[in-house]
Amino acid sequence: MTLGLGVGFYKLAGEAGAPTLIKTNNPQSMNFNGVDESVQCDNIAGEINSAREAFSASAWINIDTTSNTGMIFKAGASGDNNNQFNMMYHNGTEEIRCTIKAGGTLDQPKFDVAAGEAAEAAFENDGNWHHIAMTVNATADEIILYVDGTARQTKTGLGTFSAAIDECDIGQNLTNGSFFKGEIDEVAFWDRTLTSTHITTIYNSGAQSGEKALDLASGSHVPKPFALYRFNEPSGTVAINTVDNTKNGTYVNAPTISTSTP
Repeated sequence: MTLGLGVGFYKLAGEAGAPTLIKTNNPQSMNFNGVDESVQCDNIAGEINSAREAFSASAWINIDTTSNTGMIFKAGASGDNNNQFNMMYHNGTEEIRCTIKAGGTLDQPKFDVAAGEAAEAAFENDGNWHHIAMTVNATADEIILYVDGTARQTKTGLGTFSAAIDECDIGQNLTNGSFFKGEIDEVAFWDRTLTSTHITTIYNSGAQSGEKALDLASGSHVPKPFALYRFNEPSGTVAINTVDNTKNGTYVNAPTISTSTP
């Protein structure tokens, strides 16, 4: 499978030298139907809440043809849309977006991925995997959206959270809507603001190379995340958090295994 924008796999210098791809036995991703499938991971919501001042998230996606907005992940306060983080594909405008909404103050960097904008063809149903990441730095008062290893837009003027984040879902918007249609892989969350070098390292190393991958869980070249969902389970309802398997996620309505990987 080709990476978005025609980028393949190679090594890039990171914090501790060139990342080494190791055999991690994950020749699969998860395919979500855009109707009712997702991953519930509320048990990491407390860690996301604690990371509100310095937070990062990363995921690989392969978007199918869809008529709906697809949420990559959303974390928020129960019954309160004014305090949240998310990353999404906004179908109506053909944009990748990331969001911090704190105390009702919305900051939402965007990147146009329609045909003729981000690439020769639109991201939707282009058959390619794309890397999406966001970083939040309250001290610098900014949120940055990265698409395929490059910072695409920065927003400033962050608000102040008025409620605690206590829910988190991958593939939907917490209220059984905006279900993602397509494949998702290697979803990770950090309690720090990753640098542009960290993001580029993740992207250029690729999530997979056959059965090999950058070992995010070790923290050897990119800081260790507090949660990493590799979606490499052969069966069952448990989405293993590779970093902390006491805080695993739960597959909702059985998304299907895909052998397509980034």
